[in-house]
Amino acid sequence: MPRRLRWLIPAVRFATESRPSYADSDLELEEKRPEHADIYDALSPMGLIDPGSRRLSEHKLLELSDDIRAHLLEDASLGDSAEVVKRTLRELVRDESGAMPVLDFATIQNARLDKLLSDILALGHQQTSLHPRPRIDTLTAERLQRLWMARFREKYFNIDQIRHQSLSKTGRLKDVTFNNAATDNWELWQAENCKTLSGLESNLQFKPGQYIIRQYGHKQNLQNRLHRIIVTLERVAGQPSMTNLAKVPRPSQMDDWVLFEKFEGETIRQNHGEQSFLDWKMMKAQERMERRQWRRALEVGAALTMARRARYSYGMRDLGIKEKT
Repeated sequence: MPRRLRWLIPAVRFATESRPSYADSDLELEEKRPEHADIYDALSPMGLIDPGSRRLSEHKLLELSDDIRAHLLEDASLGDSAEVVKRTLRELVRDESGAMPVLDFATIQNARLDKLLSDILALGHQQTSLHPRPRIDTLTAERLQRLWMARFREKYFNIDQIRHQSLSKTGRLKDVTFNNAATDNWELWQAENCKTLSGLESNLQFKPGQYIIRQYGHKQNLQNRLHRIIVTLERVAGQPSMTNLAKVPRPSQMDDWVLFEKFEGETIRQNHGEQSFLDWKMMKAQERMERRQWRRALEVGAALTMARRARYSYGMRDLGIKEKT
C-alpha cells in the first residue's frame, strides 16, 4: 500500500469514530438504563409520573420543557436539570422502539416536547458550527424527533397549526370573544361570561394580595425633583415567590403569545378588512420597537450601575491601602 494511503486511512477512521452511530446509541441506552419493568418505573424517580393515574404527567413534562428551554435561551445550556432531560429523552427513545409507545400526540403537543427538541437541535447545531466540541449533544434529540415524525407524520409537521386552530376552542382564548364594536386595538377581546367581584368579596373570601408591607420609604431628589419610593414586602405562606414570578413569561407562554398575535391579526382582517389589518401591524411594530428601546435602556442602566459599584469598590480598596501605609 502506498505510504500516502497508509497515513490517510487512520485519519478517516478517526473522523468517523468521533461521532457515534445510532447502533452505538442503542448500546449506550442498554448500558445506562437500569433494569426497570417499564418507562413509568424508569421516570418515576424524576417526578414525571402522576402517582394517582401512574401516567406521564403533562404538567411536570411542561415544567421540565420550560426550564430547559429557558436555560437554552439564557445561558446556552441544559441547566441544572441536564441529567434529568437527557435520561428522559433516552427513555422516550427506548419506549418509541417498542410495539406500543406510551407517549401520545396530545402529551407532546401540550407539554411542548416538540419545541424542546427543536430548541435543543437548533442550539446544538449552532454550537457544532462554531466549536469542535459543542456543549449540547443532539444525537438523542435527533433520533427522538425522527421517531415522532415517522409515527405521527403530517400531524407532527402541522402541530403548530393544530395549536392555532384550538386556541379559541380549548386554548388560551376559550373564554374570550372578539369585540367587533371596539373602537381601537386595546379593547379587541372581552370575556364571554364574567361576574363583577362587587358584593362577592366576603362570600369568596377575596383578598387583594398576599404580601404584607413591612417598610415604606419615600424620598425626593431636589435637583431633578424626581420621587423615589421603596417598598419592602414580606411574602406570606402559600404565596408564589418573586423568583418564580420573575420566570414569567415561560417559553410555552411565549409560544402561545406568538399564536395569539397570528390569530388576532387574522381575526381583524376577516372582520374589519385589509386596512385595519395593516394598521394593526403598524401598531405591533411600534410596540416591538418601544420594547427594544426599553430593554436597551435597562441594559445601559445596569451597566452604569455596575460601573459605579466597581469604581466605589476600587476606591474603598485604595483607601484601605492608604490607611494601612
